[in-house]
Amino acid sequence: MWPDGSGRSTRRVDTVVPDRTGTVTTGRVSLVAVHSPGTDETDVLRLAGALEHASEHPVARAVADAALAGLGTLPVPEDFRAVPARASRGRSRATRSWSAAPTS
Repeated sequence: MWPDGSGRSTRRVDTVVPDRTGTVTTGRVSLVAVHSPGTDETDVLRLAGALEHASEHPVARAVADAALAGLGTLPVPEDFRAVPARASRGRSRATRSWSAAPTS
């Protein structure tokens, strides 16, 4: 079975290149679920999606795409800042601040 769910034949395949973990993938990152104990998952997806929509990182794109598909319109973050290898940070009028990853 291929990652896209199709049952295409492999008879003509002569080379397979797995990712660094040894997994054959579609090459696209996607968000499967949101887990946020004690917080409304819709709010988490809305804020994370809005923040990540301003980022160009592939994982950020997956979060933003899932938020747009599930929620439609997203708030626009103010003071967006990407911190290389750490996080994306921004503010919203609805919340004081948010971050896509733990920061120090």
